[in-house]
Amino acid sequence: MTVDAVEVMEEIVTEEPMRNHNHDLIQVLSEKLDGAVRYEVYHEDAEGACEECQKIWEEIKQDDLRHIEMLRNEIIRHVHNNTFD
Repeated sequence: MTVDAVEVMEEIVTEEPMRNHNHDLIQVLSEKLDGAVRYEVYHEDAEGACEECQKIWEEIKQDDLRHIEMLRNEIIRHVHNNTFD
């Protein structure tokens, strides 16, 4: 690592690398993205076994997709406003 890279890494370690509210947006976005994929698997598991379960998983997935869009738009807004730090 170059001296500059070491200095940057030390700064990241010693200072808060990202404000909590921005980190929270990223964290929840990640969880929602994982969930949306997982719910698709659960939906497939219920195929031929329980139509109502399929409906539940689809509805939960659609809710998460809506939340993903909300989070994504807010992150974009922070980036455009130079407040994503």
